[in-house]
Amino acid sequence: MAKYDALDVVLRKIKSKEDWKTLAEICDCKDRINVDDYSIDGCIKTVYDIHKGDIKYYDKTHTYENLAVLFNKEIRTNYGNTFANIFRDEYEPDYDVILKDTAKKLKVKNIPEVQSLSIKDVEYLEKEIMVQVLENVKKSIIKKKGIEAWQNIERMTQDGIEKAYKDGKITAEEYEQMKVSWGSIGMIALLAAGNMSGFLVYMLANQLFFAISRYLGLGIGVAVAGPVIGKTLAFLLGPFGWALATLWLLIGLGDTNWKKTIPTVVCIGAFRQQQKYEARKL
Repeated sequence: MAKYDALDVVLRKIKSKEDWKTLAEICDCKDRINVDDYSIDGCIKTVYDIHKGDIKYYDKTHTYENLAVLFNKEIRTNYGNTFANIFRDEYEPDYDVILKDTAKKLKVKNIPEVQSLSIKDVEYLEKEIMVQVLENVKKSIIKKKGIEAWQNIERMTQDGIEKAYKDGKITAEEYEQMKVSWGSIGMIALLAAGNMSGFLVYMLANQLFFAISRYLGLGIGVAVAGPVIGKTLAFLLGPFGWALATLWLLIGLGDTNWKKTIPTVVCIGAFRQQQKYEARKL
């Protein structure tokens, strides 16, 4: 069941051009997929009629639904090896396969041993993969910049959470739940602990990536989960990719393009939570 699997359903719900551009950056496919040529309803084109002059119409082959098909293929192709991809369509392999294999590569514990993952399983694995990536970023920043640099990032994360509380984006009860914990353990450990609601995990991850982006000087002005997480990961994969360098040494190379697959899984997980908690308007 690859069509309408846990990857496809997220792609079909993306309505923001900024989110599509973030995904194109993560997948490194901007030369093949020009997001600006697409819109929700299609691209407006003009044809000339000798009697009516210029006639504008929507090209229905350039809708976001078409983009979802293209990115289904792009993401799954990055995971698969070259030979196997010849025999696959745009919905193969299933996202469950990609997710479990990515989790194994990153040594995630308690990977469900089932053929078909529940949505709870999917969200658990996406969160654990994100935690492993953040742990690697933390180690690299401490190694290169010192422990004070990471402590500064954690303080910025706390400031972001406090601002969200003051702005009414999280309740007093949610704020106290996070505040009690972050004094005794680090932010990443708090994410991994598993004793917070899904929304608080989403909020904390969002603010932590936002703090990292500000520390790196990326100039991202608004803490919107998709662009923040995606753009930060894209930066870390670029010329200044030292913060993920040890991760690639850890997992090795092989047929799968892990440098694209791992950040894509993290980004899809962020989009899933963004869509799930859309009503809370972070």
